[in-house]
Amino acid sequence: MEGGIILVVIGLAVAAAVVWNRRMHQRRKQDIRELAMSYGWHWVERNDNLTTRWSGPPFRDVGRDMKARDVVSGEYRGRPFTAFQYSYTMGPPPGPALDEPQSHPGSARYTGNELRGGGGHAQAGRFGKHSVARLGRGRSTSTFHHRVFVIELPLSLPPISLGPEGLLGGRLARAFGFDRVETGDSFFDNQYKVVCPDPDFARSLLHPEMVRLLARSGTWSWRIEGDVMLSYSRGYMRATLVQRQLDAMCDVLDLIPGDVWHTYGVP
Repeated sequence: MEGGIILVVIGLAVAAAVVWNRRMHQRRKQDIRELAMSYGWHWVERNDNLTTRWSGPPFRDVGRDMKARDVVSGEYRGRPFTAFQYSYTMGPPPGPALDEPQSHPGSARYTGNELRGGGGHAQAGRFGKHSVARLGRGRSTSTFHHRVFVIELPLSLPPISLGPEGLLGGRLARAFGFDRVETGDSFFDNQYKVVCPDPDFARSLLHPEMVRLLARSGTWSWRIEGDVMLSYSRGYMRATLVQRQLDAMCDVLDLIPGDVWHTYGVP
């Protein structure tokens, strides 16, 4: 009897969480649509062609159900841009008797622990930036969500990527002989990992004023890939983040010297 009551309570809690998550998803979507309308930007609910347009993180060559949702495109500070939420699923597809549950946004962060237990009922765990769906004994999937922002450039530039240095930090990375481009600013070099096949271009791009800007803005992941600048972060797209991230990217582009465009830019 007690076991039955517990199952009923758990079922009601899960149902309430699903309803709440769906409402939050719809609210985020509505906020993004209203933001796009207020700026005269274009919004579409989904355009999965974007999931294969660029290479490198966060885009995956493996996985399934790759989606680009809440796609906003337009012009900001005189530069064409596209922003969207990218998601993909890892793990086995559901069996013929089970339908994979729809992933919805959650409020708690994923800790890396999968849901465990048996039974033949599909269950879903939602961890905000990472969703776990349990499809039965020994079967689970994980869905990852990223915010992606792309700004078009007037010319193509050599590839360069910047992101958090990681657990080792710049000092330990140097001690172990890891390849990296350094600027000479110890604070920046310990916070950012810079990867570029052309160190001269990297140092021309990361001049002292650029380094100071990036150090002030906090560590974030971005790269130049041909004729676009692309940045990304884990999580769901939110209207309040669109302008903030586009401003951060435009601030970087504003500081690229004219001689860098002249020397390295390709039409």
